[in-house]
Amino acid sequence: MRLLFWRRRKVPVLVLHGMLARRGPLNAAAYAPLIDAAFRAAGRGGQVVLDIDSPGGSPVQSELIAARIRLRAEASGATVTAVIGEVGASGGYWLACAADRILANPMSIVGSIGV
Repeated sequence: MRLLFWRRRKVPVLVLHGMLARRGPLNAAAYAPLIDAAFRAAGRGGQVVLDIDSPGGSPVQSELIAARIRLRAEASGATVTAVIGEVGASGGYWLACAADRILANPMSIVGSIGV
């Protein structure tokens, strides 16, 4: 007799920390391959987690990243969960809005006037 252990599917986590800027730590050009890889790893109907800690920045970069996340999620049928750490403000909140659900600590700074 052989024992077979059930293995859980791994859940890819996209770490979205820092200021959103065309030439900053968070930008669409740098994150496009990471987003694509996360959804490939999740597989059809899988899950992807967005680890967000961003005060925002460029609205254009926020939208480009969020749009790519939604496009890949819809194409793969994956569920996206945003987890906000310390800050998910302005463009950081816009990134979270690309998810199917948002989780945040009650003490996290979440939201935006513009978004």
